[in-house]
Amino acid sequence: MPALSAWTVRTALLWLAAAAVVGALLLLRHPLGHPEWARLIPAHAEMMMVGWMMQLAFGVAHWILPRQGRGEGRGPILPVLLVVLAINFGVMLVIAGFVLPGRILEAAGAVGFAAQGIPRIKAAGWGAAGKEGDLVRLKRRTELV
Repeated sequence: MPALSAWTVRTALLWLAAAAVVGALLLLRHPLGHPEWARLIPAHAEMMMVGWMMQLAFGVAHWILPRQGRGEGRGPILPVLLVVLAINFGVMLVIAGFVLPGRILEAAGAVGFAAQGIPRIKAAGWGAAGKEGDLVRLKRRTELV
């Protein structure tokens, strides 16, 4: 796993832990006599959906998408690093109440990730019959035996 993917997944796990704490507080708000903690529900959702899930998906996708070509690896690291920073700062801004700038950063991160990931998606010759029909040939061989 590339270092950037590992750090992205680790950061996603930190968002999961923080969201779990906020979720526990939300569940305990009535027994502890703090119904005003309900205002944390949007922050909890933001941490879970964008901080945890979206960032985890980006980190894993960056790792599993094919390399760009010979010697090019996964491409330049700076655009992906900017994506990760945009996502994290966007989540922090939305949680802090600056929803529009936060959403703009999150959207920029998503577009940036798509822009660097799309060139790495290539057809591999696989179809319903497998790569170049090899599954059909394998089935015919086993039927003959």
